Amino acid sequence: MGLEDVELVIAVEEEFGIAIDDSHAPDLVSVGKLFDYTLARIRERGDDLNREIAWTRFVSVIVEQLGVPEDLVVPDAEFVRDLGIG
Repeated sequence: MGLEDVELVIAVEEEFGIAIDDSHAPDLVSVGKLFDYTLARIRERGDDLNREIAWTRFVSVIVEQLGVPEDLVVPDAEFVRDLGIG
């Protein structure tokens, strides 16, 4: 993992109060995969955060951390190929 990867993971963890297991991080290569993983961790702790609200917060974290335009942050976007980290 590069520095940008680590910073993004930390920002997502802090925003949502979750921990992303280091062993899972390499598999979270797309926006959708990281979002689904994040939402699953939120729900595991019993928080029924609305998916749309979670998505809006999630996109904000990515835009802030990576400095990419919001319209590029779509579920199929890959971090290395489409958003330029990795």
